[in-house]
Amino acid sequence: MTIRMRNTFALGSFFFSAAAVITVGLSLAWAIVTGNLAPPPPSLLPLASASREGIFGFNFTAVLGAAAFSALSAPVLTLSIFLNFEKTKSQECVYCIAFFLSCLSEGVRLLIPVFNLWDANTALLNGAARVMFFGRLMAALSFFTCAVTLVNTQYRESGKYFIILVCSAAFFSAIIPVNTLRLLPNCTVQAGFTRVTAVCQTILFLLTVFAFLFVTKSYEKKDALILTLGYVLFFSGYRVLTVADSFFFAALGALCFIAGMRIYLGTVHKIYMWK
Repeated sequence: MTIRMRNTFALGSFFFSAAAVITVGLSLAWAIVTGNLAPPPPSLLPLASASREGIFGFNFTAVLGAAAFSALSAPVLTLSIFLNFEKTKSQECVYCIAFFLSCLSEGVRLLIPVFNLWDANTALLNGAARVMFFGRLMAALSFFTCAVTLVNTQYRESGKYFIILVCSAAFFSAIIPVNTLRLLPNCTVQAGFTRVTAVCQTILFLLTVFAFLFVTKSYEKKDALILTLGYVLFFSGYRVLTVADSFFFAALGALCFIAGMRIYLGTVHKIYMWK
């Protein structure tokens, strides 16, 4: 992938994500204005939420805010990549765009209350679930792929690995079993093998951290540590946003995401500024 191709991809991703966010946003606004926005039924609320109060208690507005923040970050950050890294030969930028598109997929969670899909086993709900899992898989795989391919991979070869990344995420999201009759109050469809998936994602996250520490040894030690810290912060924030059901966790996830992404992109820009 050449710099020109990457810039075209970044700009195209911006327009696509902006159009998707506007479409979902207008649908959400229309549902609110017309009074058709459907919160989760009381039967879906976790028993643990009864013991939580204030900013820690379950809040449907916080759920909507967390999903909307994740989706809105996609056009904002892809535009930032295009404007600030236009002439930078950074492989990290390619995988950052993949991650931002993964954040965009969280917006499909908003379709559940907008179209009141809490008790509907429809093709729309099944499709939304597949898109959501595709995004979450690609988010986990994007920076792992970035870390393990930074050592001996030429910049032009990043496009090949990007295609492999997308195909892998699409394949696994297509075969993973989903139960559209069992939804969580944070607008998430329950998937099969929940514990196995959680363990695999945790292992992949730890492997990515160690991979970043290993492959960035050619950088200055300080830059390598800061780059890894930025990844840990923003990815942790992203994961918190995917499960946030209260104002506390929504705010915590957003703060970690913003701080981590600022640190990560700032460090990448510093590393490649003179290259």
